[in-house]
Amino acid sequence: MIVFNVNKEYMGSEKNLVAAPTQLADRYIGDLKVDKDLLLEFFIMFSRFEYALKRTDYVRKGVNWVAPDWPKFAKHIKAKFEETKIVKAVEYLKSKPPQIQMVKNKKFVFEKSPNCGSGVVYLIKCVKIVRNNLFHGGKFPSGPVDDPARNRDLIQYSLEFLHYMLTLDEEVEVAFKEHN
Repeated sequence: MIVFNVNKEYMGSEKNLVAAPTQLADRYIGDLKVDKDLLLEFFIMFSRFEYALKRTDYVRKGVNWVAPDWPKFAKHIKAKFEETKIVKAVEYLKSKPPQIQMVKNKKFVFEKSPNCGSGVVYLIKCVKIVRNNLFHGGKFPSGPVDDPARNRDLIQYSLEFLHYMLTLDEEVEVAFKEHN
């Protein structure tokens, strides 16, 4: 059983309650063996990027909820995208792409992700898989991660790619940086 350690002094305001220390984060981030600051940077970057896409009308059509339209954005920046600007990130994501969680014989397993296009479209899909694997769990169903450097590298290179993509659309970059 996991016990949340929320000190009574935090109960005064919602802002402080969010900052309350818990054992949950330490336990699960510890299993990932990834620096907390790097992980937080990735989650903030990814969520702000999706926010910026939605604010600048990169919104999926034909669904009853608001979701970013990554393919539309990829199509828009495709001509401006230069792999030479982020060589190490591109090489890593192409040569060691994130795996995707599948169900085989009623067990969760990670397998090589299917080749989903090329160029910026493929790289966006890789970054989304990194985000989904981290956010939706399942990174360590049998215990701590075997190769913690791989998680760190996938997150670091995904971050580098997101930062670069942000520079390719001025409207998205402005929306990303705005404060509500």
